[in-house]
Formats: sequence, structure tokens, C-alpha cells
Amino acid sequence: MTPWILRNLRTSGGTHVRLVAYAPGTRQPRHAHTRDSITLVLRGSLREDSDSGRQKAGALSLVAKPAAFEHENAFGPDGAVTLQAILPRDAGLEGRASWAHDGPACRDMLRLLASLDRGESNVDALVRDAVRALSSVDGGAAWLDEARSALEREATPIALLARRIGVHPVHLARRFRARFGVSPAEYRTRMRARRAARALLDSEAALADIALEAGFCDQPHMNRGVRSFAGMTPRALRGCVRTRMDGFPGRE
Repeated sequence: MTPWILRNLRTSGGTHVRLVAYAPGTRQPRHAHTRDSITLVLRGSLREDSDSGRQKAGALSLVAKPAAFEHENAFGPDGAVTLQAILPRDAGLEGRASWAHDGPACRDMLRLLASLDRGESNVDALVRDAVRALSSVDGGAAWLDEARSALEREATPIALLARRIGVHPVHLARRFRARFGVSPAEYRTRMRARRAARALLDSEAALADIALEAGFCDQPHMNRGVRSFAGMTPRALRGCVRTRMDGFPGRE
């Protein structure tokens, strides 16, 4: 089945942004695109096969693909909705195709989604932010990656985390911000907001339940965290994709 274009925007800066829905079970044979692109999965799931291997993606997984990268896709039993930014020719990506399941580029793409309905003129700037975020990911001290992983899965106080890793809390904060662009505390909040955003997009759970499951103490804290992360409230984020899917072929 042909993908359903839910939103299609071409900017004066040369960016092409599309919100695209794929029916359950859709398969795309091996193909390549003519321009570099960034795609964020908003809902559903897909599998991608390429010479680089196999990737399985769900809500808020993100992939950056250079032009001419050959791949094939198979969409899951619920189909998928993706936000795609096809980049201007002078603002391309560097390196190979890469999947990411966290990171600042995801936040930039969600803010791009929020901008589509507001008639804002910052679409090109948001796409450039996402490209910069992807390009800035590089190697660093192993203990920084250990700290980031711990912040994602634990509620350990940051001072205790620094002691466990073997660095001073101030040194941790300084190096962490230099590497990831935010403080350890802000990173932890963003990861909670990201978990909440994923659940909002890909489940029917109540907002209060999502807040607790994501690690927030209550729903108001989640509301603030998600709005800061995605540029819209939890209800708006959930409704933004689902409203667009009304009438999508194969949807009950």
C-alpha cells in the first residue's frame, strides 16, 4: 500500500518535511533516497535491513540517512507514523546512516512536529539544530557514557553517582555538559520526558499512570517536563499524531 502523506511542507530554505503514515504490514523493497534525511518514528514499529545490518525501531527511534544509502523496510502489525526531514543540499549529514534511540536530535524533531501546525518560520532552524546534534555525537571518556547510562536507568543522586564513578560532582557536571549539552540533572529530566512522550504516542495509558511509570512524582511535573522536551503538552503531543490518523486506511 502506498504511504499516506499526512502533512507535506517545503520551506524557502530548501527543507522538505513530511508526516507519513504506513499501513500495517507495508513492505518497501530495497531503495535509496536522492537527498540526506532524518526520520523520527512517532508511532508503531518498523524493521530496516541494509548492508549495515538490521535495525528494529519503535516510537521515538530516529535514523539519519545520507543520500544513496540503500535499505529496505518492513512495517509492524500496527503500521507506523514517521516525521521525515529531507535536508537541503547544502546542509547534509556526514558519515554513514545511523540509528539512535535517545539524544538531543529527537527533541529537535519533536519540536519540528510542534511547529508544523503553528505556522512558525523556524522549521529550517530546527532541522539545522537536529543536524548539528547528530554531528556533535563523538567519542569521549568511558566514564561519561557510564554516567549517562546510570542517569537513564537510576534515581541515584548525582553526587553519589559521581562518587561511584570516581570523579568530583563539579567535574562530572562540567564534562557532562560539554559532551551532551545539558547538565546531568537536566539530562535525567529529559530522559523521563522522553519515556513519557514515547508512552503518550504509543499507548492508551492514563496520563497519571504514564507520569509515574516514567519516573515523575506526579502528572503536573510530567506536563512541564514533556512541554519543555517536545514543545507541546502531553495531551497535544498525543493528539497531534492521532488526529491526523483519522480515516487512515486500515485503521479501526
